[in-house]
Amino acid sequence: MNHSSYEEWLLSGEELDQEQSQALQNHLQSCPDCTNLQKSWSQLEPILSASTQVDPAPGFTQRWKDNLALRRAQQQRKITWRFLGFLLAGALIFFLALVIPQLGSLPTPIGSLDWIVFSFISILAGIGELQEYGWIFLSSVPLIVPISIWIILAYSLFSWSCIWFFSIWKLPALIRSKNEAHP
Repeated sequence: MNHSSYEEWLLSGEELDQEQSQALQNHLQSCPDCTNLQKSWSQLEPILSASTQVDPAPGFTQRWKDNLALRRAQQQRKITWRFLGFLLAGALIFFLALVIPQLGSLPTPIGSLDWIVFSFISILAGIGELQEYGWIFLSSVPLIVPISIWIILAYSLFSWSCIWFFSIWKLPALIRSKNEAHP
């Protein structure tokens, strides 16, 4: 049996029309759950109506807003640290993908360490320069440029980055093969 409409009529306090009132009375005669609900509500409603609403402590609203701002700032910091962690993990994977194939071609552990440090510093410097050029570009280009041109520029930048990555990846192998061919 569907009690939701009858429960809503009992608890809402709204005036019912003749047909609704008759349907509710018929349902109450046949349903002990709704009858108990009506009795309980009729005892509780006057108590709730007679009770006074307690005002919050002075400054509660401001403290709550300050606490909310603090929680939001903490959540933002947490998200930022997660993002930086994922970014660092991706950079580390990218760096290892570049370094591991080259380790076999280096003659000594010191030479390997020297090459790893040099590569890492070169990559960081390249990223820093790209970021600097990007900020200069974004600050000098007017914001009137349509979004389609931005999409084309972003796709072009991505394509050139892929070409650069693969050329850097294959270039040491090409140089090594030329050096081995002409001792």
